[in-house]
Amino acid sequence: TSNLKNSFSRWKSTVQKNRSDKKLGRVESLYKKAENFFLSDRTEKALSNVDKALEVSPTHTPALSLKGKILCSQGENVLAVKFQKKALEQEPQNISILFDLAATYSKAGQIADHINLLKKIHWDNPKAIQPLIRLRDAFLKQEDWKNILSTQEKILSLIKNNKEELGKELKNKSHFLLSRGKKNWQQGKHDSAMSDFKQSIKTWNKNSDAHLFL
Repeated sequence: TSNLKNSFSRWKSTVQKNRSDKKLGRVESLYKKAENFFLSDRTEKALSNVDKALEVSPTHTPALSLKGKILCSQGENVLAVKFQKKALEQEPQNISILFDLAATYSKAGQIADHINLLKKIHWDNPKAIQPLIRLRDAFLKQEDWKNILSTQEKILSLIKNNKEELGKELKNKSHFLLSRGKKNWQQGKHDSAMSDFKQSIKTWNKNSDAHLFL
């Protein structure tokens, strides 16, 4: 009797595992199809397959994230945010999903949410360069020169040992200072403008526009 009970228990466990493996395989297959369709700009096919995957496994994180990206590409930003937040409930620290959500906020015109989320990503990953670059670019759209330049300093400190990248970002800093200088000049803040032009030249001496404006 004991042997029969143990055999039945093992059989039941094997059946359940096989069912689980089969379910997982179907979900992964549907997800991969959806991902390939999305990368091929066939969004309707992608949406159909990702919906089927979520019918089988409603908490499948990659499928939830992908549906958010598909909806965002279709302009359905409110729904996209909903699915991306569901994906983050499963994996709160997934930086890829966080970046996708930040991009959706940007497309939806939710600039404060966009910037605050990028700040959070940076705080959680202080040594990562990409959150800072995206944060700087978000400030650039607002022409927020104070935050642009403070963020640029953080970028420079992280890449100081990479000569090629450092050279590129120093040029960027020089152009940012030039832009702030021109804005100050237009507003009649001539002393501040001249200071910016001088800093621009000091940062990158070959910035001919900064020389001309000075």
